[in-house]
Amino acid sequence: MTLVEVVAGLALLGSLLAGLLMTKSALGRQRAEAERRLAAVRCADELLSDWRANGESVPRHASGRAGPDDVFTWRTRPLRVERVADMRFDVVRLELSADGVGSQRDDAVLASVDVLLSNGPVAAPPAAQEPRQ
Repeated sequence: MTLVEVVAGLALLGSLLAGLLMTKSALGRQRAEAERRLAAVRCADELLSDWRANGESVPRHASGRAGPDDVFTWRTRPLRVERVADMRFDVVRLELSADGVGSQRDDAVLASVDVLLSNGPVAAPPAAQEPRQ
């Protein structure tokens, strides 16, 4: 084996190793982001469950802190949906974002949930009629 072949082999192995390390780094960042999104979804579920368990409605315009060590910021805001507004319902969006630690953008929404809320008394469904004989 000549010196040129050895150098070419080392260059090939070096570029392969560099590509492998770059891929590992990118996958590590992607996994960390996926875990943060999953934690935000769990936190949104806990918020909605707590509001419901306490007999509270989802606030229409509010914000606060939630999650372990208050790592998430949540906010709610109403959405205008024509078909739902005609039926006396409101759609409220709950959004959770992280506090910039490890996030690509400080205000990046990690999870959002749209909730359908009653906007007044809901009419009872019509009584079922028995079929005629």
